[in-house]
Amino acid sequence: MPLPNIQYSPPLLDKQFIPPYYLFMIDCHTHTNLSHDGNYSAKEMVAQANKLGLIYYAITDHMDRDYIDFCPSFYQINLDTLTEKVFEVKDQKGMFVALGVECGYSKSAEQRYAEELPKYPFDIILNSLHTLDDIDIYFPDFFEDKTQREAYGKYFLGVLDSVNALYPYDVITHLGYVIRNAPYSPKTVIYSEYADYLDEILKTIIKKGKCLEVNANITCERYGFYPNKEILTRYKQLGGEQLSFGSDAHRIERIGTNYDTIGNEVKSLGFKYYTVFKQRKPYFVEI
Repeated sequence: MPLPNIQYSPPLLDKQFIPPYYLFMIDCHTHTNLSHDGNYSAKEMVAQANKLGLIYYAITDHMDRDYIDFCPSFYQINLDTLTEKVFEVKDQKGMFVALGVECGYSKSAEQRYAEELPKYPFDIILNSLHTLDDIDIYFPDFFEDKTQREAYGKYFLGVLDSVNALYPYDVITHLGYVIRNAPYSPKTVIYSEYADYLDEILKTIIKKGKCLEVNANITCERYGFYPNKEILTRYKQLGGEQLSFGSDAHRIERIGTNYDTIGNEVKSLGFKYYTVFKQRKPYFVEI
């Protein structure tokens, strides 16, 4: 059964920014200044997305309820404010602006998300692993006294827990994020060395009908996108079809970063569609 095409009408493209063969540019993962590490307002981010000719643009600010137990003073987003700011910019000609959020998974935060998320009209909910054992894996402390196998294995077990989260979500993000500041050489995740972890994660994503993100974070230029080509190849072999693109932009100049490069890569692996979400229902856009 063919996948349905999304019903949004694309605006005229600005060929200065977009290769003309990318007629349906989307971005499912971006942050405004309502995130603790965001830099620009929703209005500024949406203006840039419009300039680039996107037909689908999601604002998915950080919801870091995983921090509450070990860092109660850490900034926490107000979902009322997020909803208000996104709805102020939702009315765009030729571009759907999605209300989203990125949940930082932890076991202790599951109930908080389960109680809060259903109260808001989200289009897309991202599920991410940023912390383990009360440590942000962005920082060196996480890797202290761990071999690469131990650190990466622990991370993948945490991701598997997040896939089985009890709260509602649509997309598992940046699989492989652990490499970002890892002190090992090479940093990359070699599929064959972690196949036992990765196969379980990918099979569970597929079984649950969730979507896997291809993340073009700022580190993409240095280490490649998350997950890497080996992992995406295995996802496809296992029957995975749902794939989203996220720039993970925290600044206007990062929106849609590497969209053409990553598009070519995933098409070469046999993927034909990106998945986007409207009122948490999946729609499919040709890559």
